[in-house]
Amino acid sequence: MRRFVQVKLLAVTGDIPANHKVAGFASHSATCFCIWCDAKLENLALLQVGAEKKKADIFRISDLSKNAKCVNQEDKILQEHGIRYSELNRLEYRHPSSHVVLGVMHNWLKGVLQHHFRYRWGFKYCPPTPSRKRKNDNSRSSRASTRRNLSAAESDSAFHYDQSPSTEDDDDNIPLEEGHLFTQGDIELFRKYALDVVLPSTIDSLPVNLGEAKAGKLKASQWYTLFAYVVPLVILDIFLDKINNIDKDSNRFKTVLNSGLLVQCTHLVSASSFKSHHTTRFGINYQKYCSTSAEIFPGLKILPNHHYALHIPQQMMRWGPLIGISEFSGERLVGYLQKINTNNNILEMHGTMMKRGCQMQRLMMKEEVDELVTVVEVPSKRNPRRINLENSIYDKLLELFQSEDSTIRHYLNLPHPLQAKILHLDAIPLVTWECSDDIRISVKPPNNCVVAKVDGKSHYGFVKEIYSVNDPRGGSKVVVLLNKITNLFPKRLGLRTSNFRHLLYLHKAIVGNIDIKEQKIVQSNTIDSLAAYRKLAPYTFGIKSDGIILTPISRTPILDIIGDS
Repeated sequence: MRRFVQVKLLAVTGDIPANHKVAGFASHSATCFCIWCDAKLENLALLQVGAEKKKADIFRISDLSKNAKCVNQEDKILQEHGIRYSELNRLEYRHPSSHVVLGVMHNWLKGVLQHHFRYRWGFKYCPPTPSRKRKNDNSRSSRASTRRNLSAAESDSAFHYDQSPSTEDDDDNIPLEEGHLFTQGDIELFRKYALDVVLPSTIDSLPVNLGEAKAGKLKASQWYTLFAYVVPLVILDIFLDKINNIDKDSNRFKTVLNSGLLVQCTHLVSASSFKSHHTTRFGINYQKYCSTSAEIFPGLKILPNHHYALHIPQQMMRWGPLIGISEFSGERLVGYLQKINTNNNILEMHGTMMKRGCQMQRLMMKEEVDELVTVVEVPSKRNPRRINLENSIYDKLLELFQSEDSTIRHYLNLPHPLQAKILHLDAIPLVTWECSDDIRISVKPPNNCVVAKVDGKSHYGFVKEIYSVNDPRGGSKVVVLLNKITNLFPKRLGLRTSNFRHLLYLHKAIVGNIDIKEQKIVQSNTIDSLAAYRKLAPYTFGIKSDGIILTPISRTPILDIIGDS
């Protein structure tokens, strides 16, 4: 029996210069710079999507370029239409434009985010103007003085915030002049706060001297870490002091709003899954980011990367999660290929690279390779140390088990009938535990702050203890004792901080209070994610003591506030 097998080349993905060259389009500095639409470079600052390129027109112009009688005629066609001949255009089933993937690694992570951080915020040398430096120094000293006065005041409450409305005075509104947004003092404060951020071991760390030439270039994954997990825990504390009734017209609010929109767009474009309304949300948020940027940053420079990002919603709908088809795998393969010895092998270079690349990809697809590189932990020969639980912890544990099976009995409820399900007092304490393939928790930093999902609600806490206990129904079960973190700004409380709460939501951040007296036991399989966190100074955001700001380490597009406990 015969079978018809057809292999087709469809998507082209890579960095932007490579995409332009391979797919047969002009470079990003040309008049017709965009692969996906007819936008012109002279209208770049408008940040508008042009008419979509049509397949028939591209093929027609590509043939004109191929049949050009001289180089000058070919260049004229390229300059006028932004299209040149490509061998890929011989594949008539392909759409030369639509079947090119926008690589978010170079466009968003190393493009939009890097430009925002280095040139808009100014984490490149930026001498502050005297007026801005004096204004920011006064603001910081005033904030420190306010916190000292509050700490000296007598208060029985752990949470305090000023009920008086915010006013648009010199301390509440930052000046927007020519130059970068951050002064040198702001940059030093950002670095200081960033050092206080505790990042789980599963994500890339950042250099201590962030923004300095000595720190070198950040990898794409580090740009993601910076904007997804560090900026949300730092930026609000730098620009906001009074959080009740924040004036939406103030420059402080616009600055933090601009940051929040960029952070949420980063989460949306990096999400492992999304729904159709998330693509709409990205488009709206990105337009708002561009409009607020125009207000905040005088002399704003728009780059082609900012235009390409306008096509991200369409790309998400066409290809699904863009992070799954980004350039990371290709860059990793390039790293392997760069290790090949090329001495006296120049003539066979292309064949050698292709052969070695295909060999490595076939090898990495085999299941045996995963088993080979998996680190197997050798179990200890010593018997695990068992302890007796404290009564208060035992009572919480019994309540947890009885919520699943009401017939489970307290060990002191004598006499026990035959075949009784008895929860015993002993347990094995653990230092770390792997809750899932990508979540390993511990009782010590950096993997000690977690988000648990119990009955559809999110619970935040620090891991105090991890226990392996005997399940009265058979086998064993691992449970986690948490010191609870109370979210101080949930919507249900109705505090006069709606603008502040909205900024937290955009930054995917939770501001709370650590309550070491309030403990909760959860099963290890309910741990939904780890969290990056930063402990706050007294009276930050009106929290008297033990304040904390955290953000979940996850690839979800937005913060889940519906199930927030």
